[in-house]
Amino acid sequence: MSENDKPTANLVYLHSLLDALEADVKTRHEAKEAGKALGPTTGLPKIDATLGGSLASGLHILHGQAGTGKSALALQIAASCGCPCLFLTAEMSTLECFRRIVCRTTRTFAGKFKNGEMHPSKARDLATRTIKSIPYLAFVDASTAPARIDDLTRFAQDVRKHLGDGNQHLLIIVDSVHSWVRGWAGTGEEYDGLNEGLKLLRQLSQTLDAAVLGIAERNRVSKAGGLSASAGSRMFEYSAESVLDLDFKDGEKTQADANGDKQLKITFSKNRHGKTGYAPIIFNVDFQSFTEAS
Repeated sequence: MSENDKPTANLVYLHSLLDALEADVKTRHEAKEAGKALGPTTGLPKIDATLGGSLASGLHILHGQAGTGKSALALQIAASCGCPCLFLTAEMSTLECFRRIVCRTTRTFAGKFKNGEMHPSKARDLATRTIKSIPYLAFVDASTAPARIDDLTRFAQDVRKHLGDGNQHLLIIVDSVHSWVRGWAGTGEEYDGLNEGLKLLRQLSQTLDAAVLGIAERNRVSKAGGLSASAGSRMFEYSAESVLDLDFKDGEKTQADANGDKQLKITFSKNRHGKTGYAPIIFNVDFQSFTEAS
């Protein structure tokens, strides 16, 4: 694309926004009257309320300490969002992602799938039940080959078309943004690659009117988290609609208790559609599931 072919900014007068504003308010009013979400939800009511009811169209970032279950939370959101969801995994295999979803959905101990005690027919039954309960989820396997933005766009459109069942909301999850960028950007300058990747994800959300949730690696000096904790580029905080920080309840890494629970918190470091602050949350490592603390 030449410089002359690239899109340029537009001049917008206020009166030209009247129809768009009215249409947007109408959509929101009708959704509220009908008790419907305006976008993908996390399935965790207090967190959804803090976000403004749902994940708004645009880019959202989730980062956290190792051991806090970032991928598990992302998988739970994918299975609970209530709309078509495309989950790009650039680290775990799709089989491992599926196994974790089956574990959480059927409340089956994670170890039983791997220690040899489970009969294959039992595993198939649990998996079939899970698929029936989550008919709107699909994976992109970017763990062994790069997934370019054109592929991701095409896959997302396909998921919306074939799994939407009339629901036009769409959630795209990228786990993780850093690993996804390394897949197609190679060994070049990380800063430039991440900036390009984040720009592409924002454009993707705008093109498809979708929510994109990107899992980010933390930089080494940000053990306490915060708005600027994502590694490699300030664009993580600047380009996001929200930045969610998953951390241990008291800041220090702890092991699961006898019930398999870890006491965590989600901090809303940035939130354009709701309040900042934090919410206590519990991660059960046995079932790979999150619940809100009372």
